Amino acid sequence: MIGKTLQHLSEQIDKNFEIVLVNNNSTDRTETICLNFIRENPHLTVFYVLEKNQGLSYARNRGVKEAHGEYLVFLDDDAFAFPDYIRNLKAFLNNYPETKAAGGKILPCFESRKPDWMSPYLMSLISTLDLGNTITLFSGRSYPIGANMLIHKTVFEQYGYFDVNLGRKGKNLDGAEEKDLFLRIKKAGIPIYYIPDLVIEHWAPDSRLTDEFFTKQALAIGSSEKIRAKNSSSAEYLKSCLRELFKWGATFVLFAGYTFTGQYIKGAKLVEFRWKVSKGLFG
Repeated sequence: MIGKTLQHLSEQIDKNFEIVLVNNNSTDRTETICLNFIRENPHLTVFYVLEKNQGLSYARNRGVKEAHGEYLVFLDDDAFAFPDYIRNLKAFLNNYPETKAAGGKILPCFESRKPDWMSPYLMSLISTLDLGNTITLFSGRSYPIGANMLIHKTVFEQYGYFDVNLGRKGKNLDGAEEKDLFLRIKKAGIPIYYIPDLVIEHWAPDSRLTDEFFTKQALAIGSSEKIRAKNSSSAEYLKSCLRELFKWGATFVLFAGYTFTGQYIKGAKLVEFRWKVSKGLFG
């Protein structure tokens, strides 16, 4: 989908920005598509690099080091920015120049249709995020999603890069690298803004909505949190386990509510999700 992603960037109203493309050992037509895009859009500033160390964290860290700008926006290769994205970002930064970290709105773009079992509590599985239409702060342990996030370059210099022990590598579904970084940012007392006018659509293919993918993803969420927490400390892992038990209580309440209102399939999927996350975390 990277061709469509790049097409949306070429259609930005404000074209005063640079694009850094990081190829992380792709075996498809990624390089051809990217190089063709560069040739066909000489009016855009585009840099293309190959990162041979396998892993999303390696790729993102390479992008940070290659970028020339102060403000670094991270998009997935299947994330489609609205035409006013850059214009709205600059308007926000003019009003909030102290911003060091932020995230925008992510709307789903289903290949077919939204499945019957998908409740608002599972929408994050397809990397969607909508906190409304008002600028606010990510509170508690909430944080932006990697398909649409903004981080000032000095944050990496002061608090470190994405942990290369976390995040996806090849076809595995490990994660937690974004959570790890944003928790470090929050610990430093840096506010993280939600910017509703930074809107993208994120591709949700049918292949990501199968039972098999659901199982792999849920298990990976749990096991990735286990790695992240244990790398921090034994106390952090214990806290993660206790939070998981609390989430079980909330899950049962939601299950009862959905069942009572005739939406058993949504409630049952939440229980299944929680069970597989717990299996990854405790296993």
